[in-house]
Amino acid sequence: MAYGNCGQKKCLVLADVGDNVENRKDITFVFIEEQEVFPTKVTPLRMVTAKYPDHAHNVEGVAMHPNGNIYILTKAIDYENNRVTAAKVFLLTKKQWQKSKLSPIELKYIGAIDLSFHLYNFNLFGRIVTGLDIHQSGTKILISTYKAAIEIELDLSLNRIQNTRSLEMGKNMVVILLKPLLQIEAISYLDAKSFIYTTEYHEQYGSSPLVKVECLD
Repeated sequence: MAYGNCGQKKCLVLADVGDNVENRKDITFVFIEEQEVFPTKVTPLRMVTAKYPDHAHNVEGVAMHPNGNIYILTKAIDYENNRVTAAKVFLLTKKQWQKSKLSPIELKYIGAIDLSFHLYNFNLFGRIVTGLDIHQSGTKILISTYKAAIEIELDLSLNRIQNTRSLEMGKNMVVILLKPLLQIEAISYLDAKSFIYTTEYHEQYGSSPLVKVECLD
């Protein structure tokens, strides 16, 4: 799920992008106007079907940039060799989801983020992308894995990603070890200095707890 501006309205974007076996022909985005209190049923502002330019991907990281573009970050796992590969980033532009009459719309590949290169001291689950958000400034992204949060100074609206192996820890990349929760699969900025994350494994906790992390200067 993502949150952002849909023209004059604030909206939620429900992204049906999960694909563990990577065999789906297309994916779907449902745009719903944000409300203080939601009724039992709502009518979507629009529904958009999209497809990848290469092949199917499993995804849990979706976010909307302040400019209205939507970015998708893949959950890239090489199961055969038990390793995490570089996560690919795909783009659905604001113009596409607002006005395109094509169905499905083809996403644009803009590059990859190689977390494994920097997270060499984490196990497999500490390197897998499970969530994504974009800072309100548009100049930073926040990624969750099952073990950590990673903030990277990166403006996705440039629509090209250079070699992420050149990122420097503590300079334009920060890794924050998270308090353990089973299946951390959502993360979101609250403001410039804090974020929250949660788990989809509510059976263990009786609900889905929200954990807040405040960053120091």
